[in-house]
Amino acid sequence: SAVPDYDGCSYWGGFEPEQVRFLELHAFRRFAGVSPDAYEGHQSAVLTATTTLYMTLFTPGLPHVFRCHLKADEEFEVTVKLTGYFDGKVNEQQTVITVGPEWAESNINYFPPRASSASLEVTVVVPEGKKVLLDAVSFRPVPPARSAQ
Repeated sequence: SAVPDYDGCSYWGGFEPEQVRFLELHAFRRFAGVSPDAYEGHQSAVLTATTTLYMTLFTPGLPHVFRCHLKADEEFEVTVKLTGYFDGKVNEQQTVITVGPEWAESNINYFPPRASSASLEVTVVVPEGKKVLLDAVSFRPVPPARSAQ
């Protein structure tokens, strides 16, 4: 069957004014502010502490890829985590990325299992006293790989 094509972070992942407003209206705005320095669009989110973002939509049972872009004034490491709750069981995957003055892309392959009750959150762990820009966040289903004939 065909894999659906959507971005599970499209409601908020670009941090454009209407997306920030969406997060505010749902009490999900968790970041320090916005910056006109953007990977795409007109603005990015400013993170100054560990930040968890909610409202990530997905289809349980389908593999997905999470992508985001990060930037900072100086080089240091940031942890990006996806934490899923599936019928009460936690499924977490994370990656550590070195950020710096150029936009860096972070990717996580994630397989949300089938479940009756499921949710997923994105957490960016920023070291104390540091500031990171976050932009172009997406979570998309991945078509199955074709086997070699």
